[in-house]
Amino acid sequence: MTIRNSLSLLYKRYKYYRFVRKAKFKIASTHETIDYIVAHRCSVSRYGDGEFDVAFGVSKFFQKADPELAERLRDLVNVSEKDFIVCLPLGLLTLKNLRRDTRTHWRGFVRYNGDKILKLLNRDKYFDTWFTRFYIDFANRSVTNAVVDNIKRIWDGRDVYIIEGETTRFGEGNDFLDNAKSIHRILCPSKNAFSKYHEILSIAEEKIPKDKNTLVLIALGMTATILAYDMYKLGYQAIDIGHADIEYCWWKMKAEDRCPIPHKATFEACAYEGIGDVNDDIYKRQIIAEVK
Repeated sequence: MTIRNSLSLLYKRYKYYRFVRKAKFKIASTHETIDYIVAHRCSVSRYGDGEFDVAFGVSKFFQKADPELAERLRDLVNVSEKDFIVCLPLGLLTLKNLRRDTRTHWRGFVRYNGDKILKLLNRDKYFDTWFTRFYIDFANRSVTNAVVDNIKRIWDGRDVYIIEGETTRFGEGNDFLDNAKSIHRILCPSKNAFSKYHEILSIAEEKIPKDKNTLVLIALGMTATILAYDMYKLGYQAIDIGHADIEYCWWKMKAEDRCPIPHKATFEACAYEGIGDVNDDIYKRQIIAEVK
C-alpha cells in the first residue's frame, strides 16, 4: 500500500469514527427490528446509501434524481407515528462483523455524506435497515439461519400483496414466501418507478383489500421507501422489503460474493439488463395488475 493510500484510509477511518461520536441517534438490532414489526404489525420505510444519495440529489442507475422524491425522502426520515417505523443501516454506527469491502464502502460513504446525514436526522431512535440484508455483507454468517426464520414470521399466514419491479420477482422460484396464505403481485417499472408514482399508488389502493390479514411488501428501490408510508396512511401494513429475496437466494446457494440470480434483476451484481421472461404459471397467476 502506498503512503497516499495509507493516508486516505486513515482519513476515512477518522471521518467515520468522528461521525459515530457525533451521532445522537441509536439503531435497534436486526432481531429487535423484526420482533417489533411482528409484535406491532407496523409499516416500515427503509433507508440505505441509495436513499440518502437520492435525497441529496444524486441519480442512481435505476432511479434518476427527482426533486419531489428527494424532498419526500428528506422529510420522511424524521417521521414518528404510531405503527410506523423508519430504518437506517447499522453500518452508519458500527462496522462489526462486516466484510472488508463492506467496511470500506461505509467508511467512504460516511466520509462524503456524514455531515449532511447528521444535519438531516433529528430523531434519537431508528430501526435496522439490514433486517432485509442478512447475508452477503457479513463476515460471520452463522446467525443468518436465525434471521431467516425470524423474518418469515412477518408474513406467516398473511395474504401478501407484492408491489415490485417487473423483473424483481420477489420469492419466485424459491420457498421464501411459502408460509404466506396467498401471494398477489402488482408489477411496476424496474427503472425510475417514481415517475409513475401516483399511478402505482392509485392502482395499489384499487386492487389491494384493506383487510386485517393483508400485508403489502414493496420491492421498488427508493420509491418503496415513500410508498410504504403512503400505503400506511391509507390504512395498510406496508413494508419496504428491499433485496431480501436476493439475499435469501444467495444464502440458499451459499454464495461467497454477489452474483446474478437467474430470471431476476440483481442490481448489486450488475445483472439488470436482458432479464428474460420466467416460465412459471404460478407466478403469472399471481399478477393482478401492471403499471407500464
